[in-house]
Amino acid sequence: RGDTASDQRLQPGDVLFIPPIGKTVGVSGEVKRPALYEVNDSTTAELLVGLAGGYQPSAYPNASRVERIDAKGDRTVIDLDLKTQSGRRFNMKNGDTLVVYSVLDKLENVVVVNGHVHRPGYFTWKSSLRIVDVVGKVSDLKPNPDLQTALLKRENGSERMLAFELVDLAAAMRKDNFANRYLKPRDELIVFGASDDGRAVSLKKFINTLELQSTRGQPAHVVKVKGHIRAQGAYPLTPNMSIKQLVSLAGGLQPDAQQNLAIVAQKDSVTGRYTFAQLSLLEGEAKYQLKAQDQLFILSNTQDRAELFADIIADVQSYSWQGSATPVVEIGGAVRFPGLYPYVAGARVQDLIHMAGGLKEQAYLLSGELTRRIVDNEQQFRIEHMQIELKNQQAIDRALQPRDQVMIQQIPSWGEKKTVKVQGEVRFPGEYPISNGETLIQLLERAGGLTEQADAKGAMFLRASLKEKEVEALAHYKSQLDQEVTQLEKEASTSESKFADKKAVGAKLLSQVEKAAPMGRLVIDLPGLLEQPPKQRLAALQNVILRDGDQLVVPMQIQEVSILGEVQYATSHLFAKKLNAHDYLTKSGGVTRIGDQKRAYIIGRDGNVKPLSKRVLFFRISSKVEPGDTIIVPMDIDRVSPMVYWTSVSQILFQLATTAAALKTVGAI
Repeated sequence: RGDTASDQRLQPGDVLFIPPIGKTVGVSGEVKRPALYEVNDSTTAELLVGLAGGYQPSAYPNASRVERIDAKGDRTVIDLDLKTQSGRRFNMKNGDTLVVYSVLDKLENVVVVNGHVHRPGYFTWKSSLRIVDVVGKVSDLKPNPDLQTALLKRENGSERMLAFELVDLAAAMRKDNFANRYLKPRDELIVFGASDDGRAVSLKKFINTLELQSTRGQPAHVVKVKGHIRAQGAYPLTPNMSIKQLVSLAGGLQPDAQQNLAIVAQKDSVTGRYTFAQLSLLEGEAKYQLKAQDQLFILSNTQDRAELFADIIADVQSYSWQGSATPVVEIGGAVRFPGLYPYVAGARVQDLIHMAGGLKEQAYLLSGELTRRIVDNEQQFRIEHMQIELKNQQAIDRALQPRDQVMIQQIPSWGEKKTVKVQGEVRFPGEYPISNGETLIQLLERAGGLTEQADAKGAMFLRASLKEKEVEALAHYKSQLDQEVTQLEKEASTSESKFADKKAVGAKLLSQVEKAAPMGRLVIDLPGLLEQPPKQRLAALQNVILRDGDQLVVPMQIQEVSILGEVQYATSHLFAKKLNAHDYLTKSGGVTRIGDQKRAYIIGRDGNVKPLSKRVLFFRISSKVEPGDTIIVPMDIDRVSPMVYWTSVSQILFQLATTAAALKTVGAI
């Protein structure tokens, strides 16, 4: 105790003897100096607590405990109430340990306010305490609070089971007696922000507790909301909770939510099976009272519903068994959101169409199809197809059954937009939509006809399907050339010059094939078509029926003749009537050493091909050359390869190059 008055002074020769420790007892828990203490035989629990410095403020002496080893050598426990006289006088024995416990962390006579408030925390409870006593005015809340919906968490009964109630804060602040209800000890008021999309996350711990409280006969008082809502997730079920209240608790609908249609899924707590109800969210119509484990699905006016219903559809399909049809229906075709949907008892064809977002513009109202799968009493499976006229109210009022499938057909010939392009020398060039069966002459009339500078014979007509065929042909030629060039490389390694020449020619052709750009040109006789009398043009053989993606390019009148291929100087010459094909070759310096003049040919500006000259009796006469023609002198492939198709490849490449050059001149590519 700090008193040294009776202490003995040590002198030389004194002996200080410390004997072994005697009787010891321990003290732990909520005391100031927990430790082992040496005591005498008459030490009581009260004296031991005094040795340990007394109790901590958090100590709860009423529920103390002594741990002791009895005469048999077994550990035992003795409960003590150190607030009573008998407890304080309890005699401690050697080896005992006194444990003093703390008070419980749970606050008893308080209420809690949490969430979207400036000063969350505890309030002292009293019997007259109401909602407005803890949240009395809007200034107590953070900016943009949700005044319509707050949650009151309450512990009911001796078991302190969690339960929740909805609170209208605005009404409570107006001193409405029902909303401004009395609070009980341990109540917790949870306030939300109006734009808070994390409500479900903040309530997760309470949802977990409610799930733990559930039993087989009493499912957890939890409901879920999914879809086009601000804060989808799981929420506590409050007494007599309506659809409107759940929507408000989840933060309200998103802007483009479908208000006149929602789906509720109810789960049987015993069988696990789902049933579905269809309802409206419009005010005054949503009177459905929610039950434990219900799920509310909010549809969107603009987004697909497949993902929204995916989990519940998978769940109901897993619960199907013999004698009970899976409660799903399907709709396809010309509706906005085709797919699988939950089956609602009593639903009609028009309800399913409504659930799928309604009909598309191209829906065929004169006919649809309902397919039904039936297993009769003899266990025979069959499929029935029933026609439904969508304009007939009686037909769309037909009741659906589980696993029914509705197909909404579209108007015949309704397709995607078909267009063709007109470029060059027409009065109104551009991209024109076309209908089925429309022809080239009709297109020209719509484009205002040809201009005075147009060269009708040189018109080029391009088609996508022909371009695809050219791609396939070039791929085939490339494959063959690849194989032959590889073989020639092996043969050229013997140093024989003929194989080296073949390899060089083959490699050149292969390089040209790889660089070639397919055009898909269809040779047309536009001058012949225009020469027909107006009444006969539509039926003329030259009148091409248009397809989607076609392109008509009309160039200006051309004054040049081009020379390509194996000539000394490949160029273009101004057209002259007195010159024939051989004269133009001469103007380009003649044919090179490897050129094949015998197989030279002319590609007309209309796309037709004709030989450079033709034999008449015993004479060879040069073909007539017209403005815009191209004279081609191919390589003398016979010198290096007997392959006929090499010549064909060479000719195809020149034709593609000629068409590409003409299109480039017009500005079409």
